[in-house]
Amino acid sequence: MKRKILLPVLAILSLLLLLCAVSCDNDEQDPTPHTHSYNEWENIKEPTCIQAGEKSKKCTCGDIVKEEIAALGHTEEVLNALAPTCTETGLTEGKKCSVCQEILAKQEVVDALGHTEETLEALAPTCTNTGLTEGKKCSVCQEILAKQEVVDALGHTEETLEALAPTCTNTGLTEGKKCSVCQEILVKQEVVDATGHTYGEWETTKEPTCTEAGEKEQKCACGDVVTDDIDATGHTYGEWETTKAPTCTENGEKEQRCHCGDIVKETVTALGHTEEVINAVAPTCTEAGLKEGKKCSVCEKILLAQTTVDALGHTIEKNSTACATCKTNLGGKHASTGLLYVILDGRAIIVGIDRKIDSSIIAGIKFPTHIDGAPVEEIASYAFEDFGTAFTKTSYANMSSSYVTFYLPTTVKKVGDYAFDTCNGIKISLYDPDKIPADHVAWDKTVTWGEGTISARDCIWGFRPAIGWTRYSKADIPDDYE
Repeated sequence: MKRKILLPVLAILSLLLLLCAVSCDNDEQDPTPHTHSYNEWENIKEPTCIQAGEKSKKCTCGDIVKEEIAALGHTEEVLNALAPTCTETGLTEGKKCSVCQEILAKQEVVDALGHTEETLEALAPTCTNTGLTEGKKCSVCQEILAKQEVVDALGHTEETLEALAPTCTNTGLTEGKKCSVCQEILVKQEVVDATGHTYGEWETTKEPTCTEAGEKEQKCACGDVVTDDIDATGHTYGEWETTKAPTCTENGEKEQRCHCGDIVKETVTALGHTEEVINAVAPTCTEAGLKEGKKCSVCEKILLAQTTVDALGHTIEKNSTACATCKTNLGGKHASTGLLYVILDGRAIIVGIDRKIDSSIIAGIKFPTHIDGAPVEEIASYAFEDFGTAFTKTSYANMSSSYVTFYLPTTVKKVGDYAFDTCNGIKISLYDPDKIPADHVAWDKTVTWGEGTISARDCIWGFRPAIGWTRYSKADIPDDYE
């Protein structure tokens, strides 16, 4: 093998020497130096597992360079071992080249193992199933070495099962058969129904009463006795009789009797009240009224008490001393001022004025502090509503002033709604009765002024020593206003 490798190598070396000599001759002929430029290597002989290959590259001048490619060598592949069986040989592990398939390590034959005997036990036959003789097999590969032979079944041995007669309460059985060896039923015994009892007529052994059950019985030929209850007859009651009559609020009672002496009692529901309306009484100006009520027309019990409705009180009208509702005269006319008044609950209320408008009225109207002993505490609503308008419509050429001054006493505690509405031509001033007309006093801030009492025309006047009469709106009354 070494010789085969050396011969190609020597040939290649000889070729290279020859090419070198030619090149040298060319260099002598061509004085210009030359640099080789080779192309890529090309395989001219592929290497194998055991033989080298060859490759070359060529210059533009024609020069060729060659080189050897080393042999590839084998690529080992394991050949798996094969285990021997009972009847077949095996192989040891080996190796080969997976490229050229050359065997690198030969596999050796391994002898077969041979069978391992195992006894197959015999099976005894039964009445219906066959049996088997003893046999043999290999415990490793399960191959049958000595076949088991079939042994015929023995067959049944019959035994008679006697019949059983039925009774009144128990079932019977027909005759049957079974195998005395394996106990298998060969002919099944069928159930025969019980004959049942045959009873005679019912006989009463205990008579029933109103409240207690009786008893009866009947007998079978076998001696069995059946008993049963006879229902109690129950009470037979007469008509209901009332023993206590019911009232509106209390229950009554009634009863009925049975011939055995038993008594049943029941409650008679109370009758309940019979409502009767008690008419309402309307209130008057001075007397209280009553709301509608209710009572029972049978027992007279009050079911809904009448509640008191307050007296309406008198209704005061402008410029009238009589009640608008009941027309009762409640006051009169004040002699010196012409003021109309009513007296209610011990206090005087001014309701208007009955006085001719003339030049004398310019002097003013001084309200009294008391009338008929009652303090003047209130100016009624609308009392002087149109007075100012009527006054200013009258011309008084000889008068030095066109206003009427109302002097209200400090006893006044309330001025009603719109009491001085449309108040052009009116001055209102509070006064101390001991100082008028020389002096005026500050307004009493405790006076209650009703809605609309003072109109948008600002008709409240007061006298202030420094500046005389001054007009104010109600909200702007100064603390030192007199």
